[in-house]
Amino acid sequence: PVENEGGGGAYVFTETRGGWKQTAMLEPKDHRYPDAIFGYSVAISGTTVVVGGPGLMAFTLGGGAGVFTKTAAGWKQTAELNGPSDIAQFGTSVAISGTTAVVGAAGYGNDSGAAFVFTETKGTWKRTAPLKYTEPATVEGNGDFGYSVAVLGKTIVVGAPGWSMETNTGLAYVFTETAAGWTQTAELVGSDVVAGEAFGFSVGVSGSTAVVGATGHAKKAGQAYVFEA
Repeated sequence: PVENEGGGGAYVFTETRGGWKQTAMLEPKDHRYPDAIFGYSVAISGTTVVVGGPGLMAFTLGGGAGVFTKTAAGWKQTAELNGPSDIAQFGTSVAISGTTAVVGAAGYGNDSGAAFVFTETKGTWKRTAPLKYTEPATVEGNGDFGYSVAVLGKTIVVGAPGWSMETNTGLAYVFTETAAGWTQTAELVGSDVVAGEAFGFSVGVSGSTAVVGATGHAKKAGQAYVFEA
């Protein structure tokens, strides 16, 4: 993203009979910070787009994410998602499914990372929960938790490619929504990962299938792993 003097932007394309056509360019309402990196992450569900800007609050490195809704007049920013005041690089990753959005903040806690769930009710987005994961007892720290996120219905997958901080092997976590809230229900580990794999650099979920990317595999040739619930 290079629009707005480095502030960033996101582009919307629509498929027509003649092919894909750019139909909008999304910008944050607040253009005061040229290093917002708006557009670092994007996600779409129906007529709602979420765009992450991990530098949106440049002086605090807090970050933010903009929610855009398609109306008869075009795409309009309808909300801005923010994390707690001490959260760094909020907007590193974003995902949305219906009325649920997830935003990662990989820089939180000296790069331990964090991810937050937002729920939309009658046009208002509310931060409902931080995702809490169980750290493996044999490892000191979970690096970059929230570097990647994916959501579908009641399932969220969060990548932590920096786990452990010393080896960057990587992990991914699965969360399920229950009556009590979002709970970690699985921990995904690649079958042959070693130091430097960065397993969890990217994640995706559809139905009972999850996919996790490991960009450091085989001297950075890369590999993706498929998991079935």
